[in-house]
Amino acid sequence: MYYSNPQLPGSSINHQDISMFHEILRILEYPKDVDLMIHSGGGVVEATEKLVKLIWSKVESLRVIVMEFAKSAATLLSLASNEILMSFMAELGPIDPLIQVGFDQVTKQPEFRPAWSYLHVLDILEEELKNKRDIRIVAQLLSVIDPTKLDIARKAIAYSQTLATEWMVKYMGIHPKKAREIAKKLCDSKRLLSHGRVISVEDACNLGLKVQKLDTDHELWPLLYQLHTRALMAVRPPVVKLFECRDHTIRGSLSK
Repeated sequence: MYYSNPQLPGSSINHQDISMFHEILRILEYPKDVDLMIHSGGGVVEATEKLVKLIWSKVESLRVIVMEFAKSAATLLSLASNEILMSFMAELGPIDPLIQVGFDQVTKQPEFRPAWSYLHVLDILEEELKNKRDIRIVAQLLSVIDPTKLDIARKAIAYSQTLATEWMVKYMGIHPKKAREIAKKLCDSKRLLSHGRVISVEDACNLGLKVQKLDTDHELWPLLYQLHTRALMAVRPPVVKLFECRDHTIRGSLSK
């Protein structure tokens, strides 16, 4: 189980999670088949890639269980499973990456913005030029564009799409062409409009993902829902993250 509270600083998927995941796998004596319950708003794509490599170096099959939400990089992590078990109220989200823009002055935590938001500035410029607006507006927009950030944004989007495609092909057994189409749709901000857009279990099925719906009449529902609600109660200040298996719990807490 990997649960976090997205409303708290330090809750995102990051490189510090790797050792915690390995510890849980070690305690379980590296099982061949793993069910991973996820509740996360996302995080660092590079850390997610490393986490996926760690898990698959130790297991033979992986099923991700989403009771409420697994967004952004957590959706990306879900795509590295053989199957996603989603409750009727669960949601995934777009995988267009977030890039760091600085640090919050109050929390001292990194601040992130969707990579697509930088590229959309170019669309605005194109529209301004097409409509022959005041050239001073275009000049002002150009003055605030950082070419380096545009390059980072493009590469970050390509990186997420590449990982998603590779994982869907390798672990879900989806045809490469179909996997590329799904990855592109999950990164398409013009279609999805918001980085927080809800992708329901029905949406996920329509996209072509390997998804099974968990409804209230499912035999696993009572147990999984109880685990879910208890975990939500556990990730309250000062606890930010919860790593848990059958008989062991690791808690990540806010630093004082």
